[in-house]
Amino acid sequence: MSSFMMLLAERVLPATSINRTVGIIVWVGVIVFTLAFFVLSWTRLGNAKPLVKCLTLSVFAHVLLGIFFYGTQMLGLEMDLGGDDPITISLISESSDGQLSPAQADHEMVMPDLAEEYPQKTLVNEFQEGLEEVIASVEDATPQNESVVQPADVNGRGDNEMDEKVTAGVAELEVPLPAPQAADNESMKAFVEVEAEAVEPTVDIAGTEAVEVNSQKIERISQIAAVDAEVRQQKDLPFHQEVTPLRLDGTEIPEAYRARFASVKNKQHRGAVFGATLETEAAVKAGIEWLVRTQNLKGKWDAAEFGAGVDREVDGHNRGTTGADADTGISGLALLALMGSGHTHLKGQHRIVVQRGLEYLLAQQEEDGSLSGNASLFASMYCHAMATIAVCEAYALTGDSRLRDYAERAVGFTIRSQDSRTGGWRYQPADAGDMSQFGWQVLALRSAEQAGLVVPAKTKVLMVKFLATCNTGAKGGLAAYRPGFGATRTMTAESLTCRMWLDTQRSVEQVKEASDYIAKQLPSTSRPDLYYWYYGSLSLRQVGGPAWEVWSGAMKQVLPKLQLPDGSWTADTKWGGYGGKVYSTAMAVLCLESFYRYE
Repeated sequence: MSSFMMLLAERVLPATSINRTVGIIVWVGVIVFTLAFFVLSWTRLGNAKPLVKCLTLSVFAHVLLGIFFYGTQMLGLEMDLGGDDPITISLISESSDGQLSPAQADHEMVMPDLAEEYPQKTLVNEFQEGLEEVIASVEDATPQNESVVQPADVNGRGDNEMDEKVTAGVAELEVPLPAPQAADNESMKAFVEVEAEAVEPTVDIAGTEAVEVNSQKIERISQIAAVDAEVRQQKDLPFHQEVTPLRLDGTEIPEAYRARFASVKNKQHRGAVFGATLETEAAVKAGIEWLVRTQNLKGKWDAAEFGAGVDREVDGHNRGTTGADADTGISGLALLALMGSGHTHLKGQHRIVVQRGLEYLLAQQEEDGSLSGNASLFASMYCHAMATIAVCEAYALTGDSRLRDYAERAVGFTIRSQDSRTGGWRYQPADAGDMSQFGWQVLALRSAEQAGLVVPAKTKVLMVKFLATCNTGAKGGLAAYRPGFGATRTMTAESLTCRMWLDTQRSVEQVKEASDYIAKQLPSTSRPDLYYWYYGSLSLRQVGGPAWEVWSGAMKQVLPKLQLPDGSWTADTKWGGYGGKVYSTAMAVLCLESFYRYE
């Protein structure tokens, strides 16, 4: 007890200059207590009625503690109590009353009130510096709209029926509409988001059960479309105007990402030119809403909470509980699904969800740049790549300079982890490599380049080298998991994606061989394999032509049918046991976004 009181006195020392009286009282009390303790412990006096004297000392010690803590709370003593709270990297600045600053308000068309769900206020305000000048310069160069094109749907309904849809839909939506304003500028127009055409959807799905499952999603997309029409009228925007979002520096986002922000044109919905339908858009919307609901307050998606880490011995291999701790990778996929539909941490209905997800990822980054978090051996490099893609894509979409250092460190870790002999990646840095891991790292480095980061020429040369070692088939268009293995459709789809984006080994013969091979195994309800479907969608969307038409036609039929009533996709897919329900839902949404996610 005497040692404890001595430590207590030491904590008081820094505060004596603040309140000398309290310091003297505590010091004197500690000395008296210590002397009394030794007297009672080592003399005969202490042998008489020891319990009474022990209680007396205890009361005296508590009085000293009371004086100390009373002084701490009421007299201004300063203490550093420390704590184990995690570091939070905040990306959106808010004023003390929780309202957006004027500069941020100029960049927001639709802003949900999420103060109760996300009570923590943000702290950083870096991106506002110079933002007013950017907005002013854009406004000066923007002519005022003279007329508004009134919307009409494909069935010829005019303003009256559209007004009725708006009135019916607004009351049930959680997104508050902005107040009408007299003037507008191009910067504000750039952040208009089109969710779907305001039409009465007609869906032709085989089976009554499938119609019931999707009816609520179709209703939601119609309501969102009605609100979108109302927003355009309030903001004095032509209904069919094309809009390209601006980054914080006033520049346009990279061309590869612009299609996901495309507005309604010629009475078509986003991605319609490449095959997207109202049904696929409704499935995307419902999937995103499920992801929004399942993000926890720390900003992450908990893989284990939604069934990750279940070993189903895929392809005869036992990987144990791989995926149970893959939170950074699973969260990265969820963020990519949100950003693929036009939501960023600066814009969109779910901007705060994206913000918190990014803050979680950034807080997990190690000093060497790794974003793998607590993932196990088999999942570690996958998680790093998926999280890196999300951070780089967020930086590319917004130009938010606060993300740059994190993105550069993550990309640096990827580059250093490449095997200097084979050019591949696998489970640990400098592993010889496999095509499955290789594809994710290629996506990460491609996203980095889209964000303006530099990928060394040597790294690219090595990537091309590894890609060639996995080639197989009569024309060299097929691919194996590792050099010397047999071709598989999943690895061929992943390899074809890499060929298209690295612009190498993509002769007409090679691309046709790969496309034909992939198209022979289309998405089917009997064999859900979202990993294969993801890379098949990425690659064939870039190839286009008959192979994409056949593939996308099957995907449009299968994925909405597999969607559960709550908007998610089951974890009972080929790799879903390891990734869980968040993995399955994010990957399914990314597949359905392939119509417009990349140009």
